[in-house]
Amino acid sequence: MIDNLINEFIEKMEESSFHLYNEAGLQHELGYFLRCNNIKTYFEYNLELILDTPKNKFLKKELDLFIENDKEKICIELKFPTNGAYPRRMTQSIIDMFFLQQLINIGFSKGYLLFITDLKGFKEGKKGDGVYSYFRKSKDLSSFEKNDIPEFMLNDKNREVKVLFELLDNNSLKLNYENKIEFRTIVNKNKNYHIFLMKIE
Repeated sequence: MIDNLINEFIEKMEESSFHLYNEAGLQHELGYFLRCNNIKTYFEYNLELILDTPKNKFLKKELDLFIENDKEKICIELKFPTNGAYPRRMTQSIIDMFFLQQLINIGFSKGYLLFITDLKGFKEGKKGDGVYSYFRKSKDLSSFEKNDIPEFMLNDKNREVKVLFELLDNNSLKLNYENKIEFRTIVNKNKNYHIFLMKIE
């Protein structure tokens, strides 16, 4: 059911039923849409409210959108880059995928990453190695390794990158599926947007 609703939401993007402008706007539009379809949806849900175990080894502390019912728990992460910074934003998106995998590993039924941008450079460009290869060449995401993380991000004071690097370094976290990023282009308010929806279960 959630699959159908997210795809219906994407169709509404194409119909320009609402205006795309930034990540917070996308989060609220999708959350509102799910709630209007009787899906209990929470915004920026703190992981501490779900976990009985320490959260220090989890890549993120909050879920963009959290769905809970009697049968399942679902997380939706969102990315809406508008200012370039391609390797940083690509890496952050893959961190979201690994975070969703962590949630699956503790009992979530599924997770989704909805990525949307008006910048063509995310899906094409001259550089095609490292983290770029997963976006621009559709490299299989299950092969992601620590060497794909841009070196400059390892020097940042970025907790998520450091935790991911440690998890990959000690081989304690893998994406348990084979999948590739496949972009499609939609038009919203006469502007082209490049989008992919990644499902992890």
